[in-house]
Amino acid sequence: MPEFMPGESKTAIAPITVKPAGLNCEAEIFLGPNDLTKVATSGLIAFTSIGVGQNVHLPVTMPSAEGTYHVYVDVYVEGLLIAAYQAIEDVSIAAGMANIWMDPHLYFVGTEPAPGGYYVYFRTRIENRGAGPGTRWMQYSGSSNTGPIGYRCAFPVGTDYLACTMCPNPNLGNYYPLTLNPGEAVDFEFRIYCDPSWGAVRLYISLYCQEEVCGLVGDRSYGTFNQGQAPETYPYPAYDSFAIKSIRADTWMSGYYLYFYLYVTVKNYGTGSGSRRIAALFTNPVGETLAFSNGNSNAATEGSIHEVLFLGAGEEVEFCLRKSTNFNEVCMFSINKQYTSYLDACVRVLADSDWYNYISEATLRVQ
Repeated sequence: MPEFMPGESKTAIAPITVKPAGLNCEAEIFLGPNDLTKVATSGLIAFTSIGVGQNVHLPVTMPSAEGTYHVYVDVYVEGLLIAAYQAIEDVSIAAGMANIWMDPHLYFVGTEPAPGGYYVYFRTRIENRGAGPGTRWMQYSGSSNTGPIGYRCAFPVGTDYLACTMCPNPNLGNYYPLTLNPGEAVDFEFRIYCDPSWGAVRLYISLYCQEEVCGLVGDRSYGTFNQGQAPETYPYPAYDSFAIKSIRADTWMSGYYLYFYLYVTVKNYGTGSGSRRIAALFTNPVGETLAFSNGNSNAATEGSIHEVLFLGAGEEVEFCLRKSTNFNEVCMFSINKQYTSYLDACVRVLADSDWYNYISEATLRVQ
């Protein structure tokens, strides 16, 4: 059985005899599970009959999905189907090979407050330029002004650390499995915790995109950070397209207080994965801005709740707003009905870390 690669271009040569000469003819070759389903086709190729056998060239691009396909050839004369053939042999489409590419530069894109310190965020572009899906194992290492940083799992902000894969060698730490489909791109963003007691922080970080767990083989992206430096300009246009689909509140009364959890549904309508910051800001009937839970002193510019969400292409998730100072703890809000009749909640998907530079917005009055 002939075997081809996904997306490979081939030309079939079909010996066809149509009599008499001088007729307007067309031929088509197509692949599929049956003669009614055309997964790949040459389209109708025109030729003029010569009254004897002639070779007709039929170019076709192989299907992108691996598997076994039947091969069919149809012949038309003056627009009428006069012959429909099925080839004796089927063709097999092999599993495509992944070609994972990572930008060798690791971009410093910002900082964010954290319990007792702050996070430093790095981002780089990773693409699958091959014909098949592929998985790579993400990890970083480096050094700081306080000493070396061992091998650590580089998991995207907004994902669960439990998704990491344990390496059999404890000296090499854990890995985050990143899977990309053909043509898919991801802006891979991760963060590193910094303690103010270190003094003026300097980081030298290498991000590894490895072919095997603990293989130490693959691409490397390198970046630096010095405390106080401005974020670097990220050069890639966003492949992701985040939008808030809905916002709702689960409420209950207890005494004079109305308690509620705020749930947000976000979908990535883009063709690639990405990370986006989700922020929420609350105001009361007299227009006062309220900073809840994390006491964010920059509530007017960053939102009172501030976290990062990672979504794959087409992925949708509903989540309860969490405290930015404790990723695993959801936020319970309250309204003292003796003083305030309602709260207005505004949730935004931010383009960066600026409350006023946003991609999508939804509002809800809780009362």
